[in-house]
Amino acid sequence: MNVEDIKKRYPDIGLKELSAHFPRMPMSDYPELSEYPWEDCHKGVLGAGGLFLASDMARIMRVKEGMRILDLGAGHCLTSIFLAKRYGAKVIAEDLRVDSSENWN
Repeated sequence: MNVEDIKKRYPDIGLKELSAHFPRMPMSDYPELSEYPWEDCHKGVLGAGGLFLASDMARIMRVKEGMRILDLGAGHCLTSIFLAKRYGAKVIAEDLRVDSSENWN
């Protein structure tokens, strides 16, 4: 059941009860993200869970130093920075809504 279904079925449900249906991903499963704040890993600015997805993708694709990665829909480049710092990948990042010069800084 997703969040919208729960809200429709239980219109008076509180945030605490709702959170119980959607537990947070444990940081212990992602030791490579230990240097990132919990909020960055769980919330994200333009979408939630980007670092978890990037971490899983890097593991599955066996990202290595020097690999070139195109990060489309990069937002504020948190995932791009993670891939570059953690794996030494060369990341090209672009987002339709965030100006590249803003991310360069």
